[in-house]
Amino acid sequence: MEIQVSIFLKEFKKIVTQERGLDIVDRKENLSSLLQLGLTKKNCEHEILSLSVSDYCAGPRPDKDRAGVIWEFGKKINGHDVYIGSSHKCMHHFRPW
Repeated sequence: MEIQVSIFLKEFKKIVTQERGLDIVDRKENLSSLLQLGLTKKNCEHEILSLSVSDYCAGPRPDKDRAGVIWEFGKKINGHDVYIGSSHKCMHHFRPW
């Protein structure tokens, strides 16, 4: 599984840095979480780009809202454990655990 996670992260980071940037699904919970954590979109992008295989939690699993799959990661940000759900298309979930 480590190889699959590594491939996903490489592809996702390429999309963020070389193609369309970081696309955060416009959900109230995502925006509220960014505010709660004191993050701007730029800070959030930095955190996403620093994800590693060791941050992997689960997935890929079917996305309930869109076509495709979700990869799940966990990371400590500003003293909070944060859940990050992402696909090749965008970052779906970003919230404290």
